[in-house]
Amino acid sequence: MDDQEIQRAVMERLAVPKYWAGRALGWGRRATDAAVAEGKMPVIDSGLKETVSTAWLRKQLQIDET
Repeated sequence: MDDQEIQRAVMERLAVPKYWAGRALGWGRRATDAAVAEGKMPVIDSGLKETVSTAWLRKQLQIDET
């Protein structure tokens, strides 16, 4: 998954996997896991993979939805 595909997913989906969200924020896997553990990144437990709301992620990235 490259950066353009992640950016497209952030704009089109309701949620993305937590590591995609971390990568969009410029974080690696350890930083992403630490943010989840500290409660800095809210995750949705949807079975096998934890996901992150793209509404929250767009706010963090300061992306205008219009």
